[in-house]
Amino acid sequence: MDSALMHDATHPDHHSHTHPYNTTSSDFGPASHLFPAILQVFVVIFTGYATGRAALISETDSHGLNTFVSRFALPCMLFRAMATMNLSIVNWTMFTSILLSKSVVFFTVLVLSLVLSSKPRQYGRAGIFAIAATQSNDFALAFPIVDALYGRTHPELVPYIYLLGSVSLLILNPIGFCFLEFEKERKNRSLQQGRQRQPKRRWLRTGIHVLWSICSNPINAMTFVGVLANFAFERHIPEVLDKILAAFAMTFSTTALFHLGLKMVGRIKQFTGFRLVVPALLILAKLLFLPLVSRAVIGHLQPGRSSNETEDYANFGFLYGSIPMTPTVFVFSTQYDEQVDIVGTALVLGTFISGPWMFISAQMLSIQSFNIARYTSILATTQMQVGAFGLLCVMWTVVIMMVNGRWRRIPHIFVMGLLSFQFLSCLGMLLWRLSENSDSPWQHYAQFSVFLLGVLGTRVWTAGIAVGLWVLNRWGLCALLRFRWILMFLCLGLPVLATVLTLALGEHSRADLNPAFHYGQTQVLVSAVVLTVSLVLSLIGIVGAQLSSSSKKKPTTRKFSVRTSSSSGEYSARQALIANQDVELDDIPKREDRSIPDIIPEISGTPASEMEIVPFEEPQQDADSYDAFDAAGLHPSPHSSQNVRLQRCPAEARHTSVQRDLCKQLTQEYFVQDFRTTGKRRRPDRSTAGECDPEVPEDHFEQNRHVVLVLFLATSMLVATFLCFWRMFVDNSNAGGVFIELEFLDGVLVFGQGCVVMAIFGFDMRSPAWFSRIKRIFLNWRSSHI
Repeated sequence: MDSALMHDATHPDHHSHTHPYNTTSSDFGPASHLFPAILQVFVVIFTGYATGRAALISETDSHGLNTFVSRFALPCMLFRAMATMNLSIVNWTMFTSILLSKSVVFFTVLVLSLVLSSKPRQYGRAGIFAIAATQSNDFALAFPIVDALYGRTHPELVPYIYLLGSVSLLILNPIGFCFLEFEKERKNRSLQQGRQRQPKRRWLRTGIHVLWSICSNPINAMTFVGVLANFAFERHIPEVLDKILAAFAMTFSTTALFHLGLKMVGRIKQFTGFRLVVPALLILAKLLFLPLVSRAVIGHLQPGRSSNETEDYANFGFLYGSIPMTPTVFVFSTQYDEQVDIVGTALVLGTFISGPWMFISAQMLSIQSFNIARYTSILATTQMQVGAFGLLCVMWTVVIMMVNGRWRRIPHIFVMGLLSFQFLSCLGMLLWRLSENSDSPWQHYAQFSVFLLGVLGTRVWTAGIAVGLWVLNRWGLCALLRFRWILMFLCLGLPVLATVLTLALGEHSRADLNPAFHYGQTQVLVSAVVLTVSLVLSLIGIVGAQLSSSSKKKPTTRKFSVRTSSSSGEYSARQALIANQDVELDDIPKREDRSIPDIIPEISGTPASEMEIVPFEEPQQDADSYDAFDAAGLHPSPHSSQNVRLQRCPAEARHTSVQRDLCKQLTQEYFVQDFRTTGKRRRPDRSTAGECDPEVPEDHFEQNRHVVLVLFLATSMLVATFLCFWRMFVDNSNAGGVFIELEFLDGVLVFGQGCVVMAIFGFDMRSPAWFSRIKRIFLNWRSSHI
């Protein structure tokens, strides 16, 4: 690499004394420095977090630390670094690669945030999300880790941390500030309705605000002044000034990391389900999408003079992209009052997730060469072991969902389809291991068909779950009940079609490193198409469901009068419901000649007509619609407003009378069948109805669990998609540590899906009526024989 820059990087007057985490003096390899560097960084962060939780430092003291770090320590460190760097020999192709990579991620997040936001467009939200997805914690967290890994082997890469930090500070962030200032100006204008400003003046005002915020920021100003001082002092700062700057610079790292821990206190506020979607997507964009794009762009632009040098730059770009978000983004969001909770949650979760992610990535980056035969054997063994465990987890989850009766619910029925294809993928991997040395072509076709059908099917069913959540939240339960068979047919048919095309057009070969890719470029191309379409649909579906869930207002529900007496004087099922007792299906008097509408009123104890059983909104009377489940006495709680809304037909649907009758029938059949399957419900205790925190039963659709599942599977598809495009455009003979890491990660994520599904759905031990009845008979028999 550039020898002059290497000399500058190793010279003690230039950068080695600017950071307290310098480990270049050790005689051990770079991997031995990595774990201590990561450990000391996160120990300082955790100390700050513990101090904040214990309230040992007040909010005023924390604000003082922030002022010192942002206005004194960091500007001095940046000035000193930029003033002593040899800019004339910087590899500007490398700089351009990182600029392009960050720009791709920045504008992708910006455009998607604008497109997917509800009207009016939320420009401030788009701006802060774009900044959050690209601005790394370069100086406090990235420097010690990069210095530990490259300080001895490639010291010329360490000063790039300061240079690359300016990409966000001086180029991309001002674009985000324009959107934030525009949103701020629009909010102010809405508060001052009497004052009308001309569009040209408004844009001029916004531009002046952005320019002033950039120039008045000490970090930006000292970075620019440092570049000027580099030419004025010819990279040699006067000794007196240098010692003063060094005194401030040496205090930055520990103080900044400690302050980061303080900022994490109380930033996660019940972010579950749909509320977790946006923070999770920001973390994925920052920790996974940006490093993958960075490595791809660097590999394409070839900044090195040789393939090995380019590989070093590409590995450095991957590690640099995996650095988590900086706390400065949270300061921006607080300053503009824009998505504070979401940015705070992404900051906390992303920082802690980045620890093991950076450690694994850096360890794999240190691999310069590997034995192909040994790698293939280890990868195959890992996939088989994970597949065997995943197969057991899938079987366990299927049994649990069959026992508790949730397998027929919406959208649990789509999870059952996903489990079926996860079973096929794990089974196909085990069959491949057993028939690895077989020469029978039909045995191979049978094994690989099961395997490929299962893998592609899990991708398509993930998109099916996301689309189902979107339909459920956007158009209601009735629409999903009518649409589910079409959706399930597509989820079944598309994997079969893709598998047939792969086997018909591809040519079998065992030359590939990964035993899961034995049909060459044909399989890679088909997999890439399926993955790309499924990933896009999954993200659109989950974001659309989140927007639909948050945009609709809570509906008004009717209060129902329920009779508490029975004409027969006997203890009936409806009395048990009112008394907050478990009701079993056997307790309901049976009549063979009754229709579905006749059953529900008897359960509730309330006489109801057909329209009262399954209500629908009139086009102009939203408040008059109410919930069939509530009328049936089967609704978990009047507090579950989300359930109420999801079970109604939206007013904008404008159904005809025939369609409305069909929706009535479908909804009635669904709830009655669910009651027959699960067997019992529990109403909240009426004695606690007036309390501030009454008992709130579970969500009937359990959407929070499905959201977490889709987010995990989308992460798996993102890794697999990148691998497929890597195989299409990069020769595997040039594969390095990153490729090996992604191959192993992809194998674990694909065949370990069953473990995640079991963790989400496999521990719901509630049993239906028939299971409880069998259990009671067994216990009675056992007690009679003791």
